[in-house]
Amino acid sequence: MALLEFTFNDYIGIEILFQKDGVCEAQIQLDSAKHLNSLGWVHGGILLTTLDSVMGYAVGSLIEPEKDEWTATTQISYQFINAAKPDALLKGIGKVVKFGKKNAFIEGEIYDDEGTLIAKSHGIWAVKRK
Repeated sequence: MALLEFTFNDYIGIEILFQKDGVCEAQIQLDSAKHLNSLGWVHGGILLTTLDSVMGYAVGSLIEPEKDEWTATTQISYQFINAAKPDALLKGIGKVVKFGKKNAFIEGEIYDDEGTLIAKSHGIWAVKRK
């Protein structure tokens, strides 16, 4: 399976900083011109996408796409803890808790540039290996 060069993450501004050994770190610089909902708050979808991405990249670091292995989100739960400031730099961290033969269990967190916990998540990814 070929990896795409331009993805949805690129479109909204998620930058992958680190991806190795079941861990992924990424950041997104929030932009009040495009990341807010109609009430002026950071849109929850931006936070959810960031968590889904760091969690997916974390489990993705444990497979071999060149061998046609892949993973896919099958279940994910999110908790919003604090509001993100409209122009904050957010950091997302995804960590694989358990990597099984058919499923992986992952946790994710997002912090703002002041170290405040913004959101948490946990989920299950299907794992397909040859």
